[in-house]
Amino acid sequence: MPTIADGEGVLCPSCGASDAVPILYGLPDAEGFRAAEAGQVILGGCSLTSSSPDTHCVSCGHDWPSGRRGA
Repeated sequence: MPTIADGEGVLCPSCGASDAVPILYGLPDAEGFRAAEAGQVILGGCSLTSSSPDTHCVSCGHDWPSGRRGA
């Protein structure tokens, strides 16, 4: 099942922009593909580790782990 982190209201640690979006891992379903096409998420692929980034800055392209992913 895809894993998604809510990027809303998160400031980019690189540029300070507030337009971060979640990174979606796993095989997206139709809703996931629609969200990616609409720019609401970034597709992160199938490999997910404890250090994988879960947030993407639309302004500068920086990806980072927010530390909010559940264990």
